[in-house]
Amino acid sequence: MKPFEYRPGLKNMTVSVPVAAVWTTPESPRAMDVSVLHNPMDMRGWIGSLTTDERLDLCISNRIQTQVLYAEEVVVLEVRDGWANIRIPNQATTKDPLGYPGWVPYIQLTEWSRDVAHDSGVRLNAQVQINSYEQKSAEAQEQMNAQVQINDQEQMNTVVNTRMHAQVQNKRVQVRAKFARMALLSEKAGVSYLELSYLTRLPLMEVRDTEVYVHSPHGVGVLNKTDVTILDHCIGTGLDLGSRIAAEASRFLDLAYLWGGLSSYGYDCSGFAYSMYASQGITIPRDASDQALAGTEAASNQLRPGDLLFFAYEEGKGRIHHVGIYIGDGKMIHSPDSKSCIEVVELTSYKLIKEHCASRRYYD
Repeated sequence: MKPFEYRPGLKNMTVSVPVAAVWTTPESPRAMDVSVLHNPMDMRGWIGSLTTDERLDLCISNRIQTQVLYAEEVVVLEVRDGWANIRIPNQATTKDPLGYPGWVPYIQLTEWSRDVAHDSGVRLNAQVQINSYEQKSAEAQEQMNAQVQINDQEQMNTVVNTRMHAQVQNKRVQVRAKFARMALLSEKAGVSYLELSYLTRLPLMEVRDTEVYVHSPHGVGVLNKTDVTILDHCIGTGLDLGSRIAAEASRFLDLAYLWGGLSSYGYDCSGFAYSMYASQGITIPRDASDQALAGTEAASNQLRPGDLLFFAYEEGKGRIHHVGIYIGDGKMIHSPDSKSCIEVVELTSYKLIKEHCASRRYYD
């Protein structure tokens, strides 16, 4: 089949793999990266196969810019030779006002619309009986799909030099488990299930005793109720918000660092901070240098759990290169580098403490 070629203008599309790596250029992937360039793809297998040096090369050679999760919307600027030049609106950056830039295989995108249904617009036919995920009729699938009406407006925060505010997530489900298995009801999906990363968000269709039904780029999906949180109100509020951020971060202790990582398969330093805030419904910029421009200043003697601590070369006077999350009691949790895992450190004895240049807060 002839690869899809350039189309002028902007086009909104949606990620159709569990986690898409966003590459610097189409030439950035190496031979060992081929397993994450397809659809379906094997993120777990790829991560497990990388040596420390191969992980480090992702950074040294600047191969990956970021990642984007399943069902997340991107803006496609052009497509050539099977690659899409995209921007990610929900990952704010000074690199581009449209969102974080990079390249993904076009095959990992779809034209499905990632919207949330109104309460009155979503109904599963009560007469449709599903005996198992694998044994279902095409007629039943058509009945369900015909009754799913999608209509929502999602706010996309691309402002860097302003206070970050919580986003109201209405009738979505968000994966709370580190990984969640989503069974797929459509035979057209091509696969029977997908392994979704922490913080993947999907429109809610219906809640049953132990399961939730969601709308996805692969059709109707089913998740264990215990693996998700239903987002029907503003969760980025409350006096204990910072403590909740710190608590979420602690769940990922000992997870290996991944350059450009923005999923539970591995995080880089700023991706870790970005994701822990996202867990509470708050969108902050993607990179540490931009995160340091947002929010409000937090005095070093008045730090609260959830505050971000920034570190710069030249003992704090140069370029910002690292960020961690303050968790209280003089401690910070962070994702250090390609040779390390997420860890908690005492600030007084932290090896980069002389490079501490700023502390920022993104909630009241």
